[in-house]
Amino acid sequence: MTTAEIADLRTRRRALVRRLRADGLSLREIARQVGVSHPTVLADLAATEPDQEDTHERFNGTAAAEWRL
Repeated sequence: MTTAEIADLRTRRRALVRRLRADGLSLREIARQVGVSHPTVLADLAATEPDQEDTHERFNGTAAAEWRL
């Protein structure tokens, strides 16, 4: 598998993680269904492009507690 193929798979996994989270799945359930670890799900969500409100909340620490659910 080439580096480009791996990057594409990672991008698609991140999109899937975002969709599942938007559908209301817990982080641990997303990890189970996608087949990755809970920390990988957290990293995938952190790597996505958040909107401005989400960025503000994350840097103020209010969103961090929600992400640990």
